[in-house]
Amino acid sequence: MRSSLTATGWITLALVPICASLLYTLLFPEGPFYLLWVDGLTYSSLIMMMAGGCVLIRNGRFFFGFVDSCKRFLRSFRKKESFIREQEGRRADPVYHQTKWSSIPFLLVGFFYFVLSLILSIVYLS
Repeated sequence: MRSSLTATGWITLALVPICASLLYTLLFPEGPFYLLWVDGLTYSSLIMMMAGGCVLIRNGRFFFGFVDSCKRFLRSFRKKESFIREQEGRRADPVYHQTKWSSIPFLLVGFFYFVLSLILSIVYLS
């Protein structure tokens, strides 16, 4: 699946972890600024990767089978609905078009900032 983000979207997505890490340093000012900033960058990159994973699971229609079987089960109890369906001559469920988001930008940005925070942590410890 190709990414459909524009250049402005990529820049915005790349700035989110930096802004979140700066916000983290403002909310928890109990240590050195550099270490708090690296911690905030790590946390925000992990959240970005989790968001990308959630989008990936959503696009893969992981829960579709469970939801579909629950709908069929509940529909079997509603006789009025089945009667109306038979009278109208439609048997199948209506198909709705779902927009798919690309999870690749979230995963790439999150992975990049995670590796960057790992490198910065190693440099600080050396």
